[in-house]
Amino acid sequence: MNTLEELRAFCNDLSSDRPAPGGGTASAAAGSMSASLLVMVCGISLKSRKLEDHWPALLEEKTNAEHLRDKLLDLCAKDSEAYSELAAVFRRTREMTDDKEVLAARDPAVRNATDIPLETARNCLQLLRISKMVAQIGIRNASSDVEVAIELAEAGLRGAAANVRINLTSCEDGEYRSRMGTEISSLLRAAEDMRESALKRLRPQSL
Repeated sequence: MNTLEELRAFCNDLSSDRPAPGGGTASAAAGSMSASLLVMVCGISLKSRKLEDHWPALLEEKTNAEHLRDKLLDLCAKDSEAYSELAAVFRRTREMTDDKEVLAARDPAVRNATDIPLETARNCLQLLRISKMVAQIGIRNASSDVEVAIELAEAGLRGAAANVRINLTSCEDGEYRSRMGTEISSLLRAAEDMRESALKRLRPQSL
């Protein structure tokens, strides 16, 4: 199966009427594409003698982006699994409203389905940090690729945040809801600042 066929298969899976894969998986996929673009730009930049002074930093960020790409690809699968499990728990609670074991399984399933997109959001913020560095020291000819990486990372973070927030509405644990809500708000604020900072570094190069 070639790359286009694999992408088509993923999009067809995303288009199905099953509850998963859904927005959480799509958010992690957006993050993994952002990371892939950053790996590419760092790789191209490492071939430029003009950027030789920046090679150590570029190599470090390339390694970081590769690590985040692999983590986000794993999160694609984990998100689908967690949400499928949560949907199954919701079905059982509707069918067996008096079953204490079924009811007890609900909050752990909600927390698992929340923790995974939260991890996606954290990783996407790290990609924005890398983007900021690559925007400054990477090769100018790839500036549009860095800009796409920035937008994909923010989209992945915002999408993951939306999944965290909707899942928290089903959580009975007030302390957990408050803690997760506070963190996701902080991630969103940091992402907005980092995106703007990265774009300011990038756009003068692309004029």
